[in-house]
Amino acid sequence: MIAKSGVLLCLLWASICNAQDGGFVRFLDGTREWQGQLQTAIGSYRDAADREVNLVAAIHIADLAYYSMLNEFFTTQDLVLYEMVAEPDQRPGPQSVVTGGSPLGMVQTLVARLLEVEFQLQQIDYTPLNFRHADLSPAQLGNIMEEKDENFFTMIFDVAMAQQASAQSRDLEPGELKVSSLLMALSMENQSQALKYLLARELGRTDSLLLDPQLEAGLTLLGDRNRVAIARLEEALQETDKRSISLFYGAAHMPGLERAIRAMGFQEVKRSWLTAWAIE
Repeated sequence: MIAKSGVLLCLLWASICNAQDGGFVRFLDGTREWQGQLQTAIGSYRDAADREVNLVAAIHIADLAYYSMLNEFFTTQDLVLYEMVAEPDQRPGPQSVVTGGSPLGMVQTLVARLLEVEFQLQQIDYTPLNFRHADLSPAQLGNIMEEKDENFFTMIFDVAMAQQASAQSRDLEPGELKVSSLLMALSMENQSQALKYLLARELGRTDSLLLDPQLEAGLTLLGDRNRVAIARLEEALQETDKRSISLFYGAAHMPGLERAIRAMGFQEVKRSWLTAWAIE
């Protein structure tokens, strides 16, 4: 039987990742019980100068095939601006042993083992020359947290409260991830598949809780980091040889990033879908 602590971490991870727009994450039911696909989008946008920006929504734990497809896609890009609270020269490659020890990283690693999937930092190759850091450093994040009198848990709590406030303002129904559903999943012979199915349905809800832009802007995990990503994008767009640029960030960041690039004159031309979890 899976330890209770693992289930609690699974719930915590779900609450972190559920603050996203259904336009970048979706769930497709399968033909049989406990089957389906959790998919993420690559949104492609162009401006009047025919420059392309791709918003590559990421799920931080997923099937190996998903990360293989992303690695292949990134070889087609002039520049990949990536999310990672780290120093710019800290670039993991495939099969790296990640020992950062951040609370969120430890949660994601544990959940990856629980669900029998892979952890992004061990499968995405960040070493190619077209990769460029576009996130806060640990020191910068620490300074912001200190200014706001935050810690890791209060940051997560703030996201949860903003999500709840947005849901109430839009009269949305709560998710379906309940204790009874988890107990049913734990009683199944294939616990990992059942848990993946429940989490995938929750993460891919068509009424996923899109945060109010003003609330989002004040959140350290979303607003502050999005501002860094957009600043790096604006710098990159000044480089004439960068015609195809990807912003590779967690799916929860995508609504805010999309608003920002639309304000810069980019219009969507295509949306492609990749299967992150194939639950069979």
